[in-house]
Amino acid sequence: MNPCSQNRKLIVCLVMEALEEQEAQPLRLHLGKCERCRNYFEEISHAAQKLNTVKPSTNIHASNAFHQRVMGALRAEERIPAWQMSLVQLQRSFLNWRVAVPVLGTAAIFITTLCLSIRQPTVPAPTLASAGNPVPNASGPKPDPEPTISNYQTVANHSLEKLDELLTRQGTRTSSSTPVYTASSLAQVNALE
Repeated sequence: MNPCSQNRKLIVCLVMEALEEQEAQPLRLHLGKCERCRNYFEEISHAAQKLNTVKPSTNIHASNAFHQRVMGALRAEERIPAWQMSLVQLQRSFLNWRVAVPVLGTAAIFITTLCLSIRQPTVPAPTLASAGNPVPNASGPKPDPEPTISNYQTVANHSLEKLDELLTRQGTRTSSSTPVYTASSLAQVNALE
């Protein structure tokens, strides 16, 4: 049976006679009430008694070959330079996923932040002279580009605020005298002809 979780270490300390009397007294009272803790106390007491009855053997001798292997390993470890030992420890720690994952995650965040913080030089927007607009004079105000989807995309890629200003300007300016044809007006024109 498992004892109460808060009493497990205290029971072991009580068996080993490592508790102060002020800590042992409430635990003894608890052992009188709690069967699980009392059974655990008896199991630990029995195991401690068995361990105390075992006599350690002093006639164990290591073989000469074992002694030579241990000494050879110690000498080899002494010969390895400190930088190589550091490298080996670093390799071992990176093989441990609990170390490698946070380190790699931090490195990825750092590299991403670094890449995003480096600004690439801005490329000027292509001139719209090929669309029939005159090339704007650097000293005068720039005329609005033609209202085409590609021009709107170009302005939006540069700045959404400028796109908003362009659309506002184009929406408030007077419309040209060019008639606007719709499907219903085209049907009326065809009927008149």
